[in-house]
Amino acid sequence: MKKSKKQNFITNLWNGNESLVTNFWVFYIIGGTIVSLPAIVLPETSYAILFFVPFQFVYLILVIVGTWRSASKFKPKKKQWAWGTIAQVYIVLSVLRMLIGVVTNLN
Repeated sequence: MKKSKKQNFITNLWNGNESLVTNFWVFYIIGGTIVSLPAIVLPETSYAILFFVPFQFVYLILVIVGTWRSASKFKPKKKQWAWGTIAQVYIVLSVLRMLIGVVTNLN
């Protein structure tokens, strides 16, 4: 059974097979911002939130795992910063910020 391009893309993203630059900047930073906008813009009473929040959750899990794995595979060249480690630290801080935001909003 042959996988479609969409399945291959999602599998590659999940496994961290895309480049760190693509995973981090395109999918995590830019894509994550775009996916998060409806939750910020729409009122909490909107029924559209029922669609966007689960979609946002699934997207962010996919991108966080894929970016983490891509960062783990990143091998810096001589005298190059450890961008993989920097990306992982950013992810940890970002997830902590999200969790604190969720806990704060529950009160």
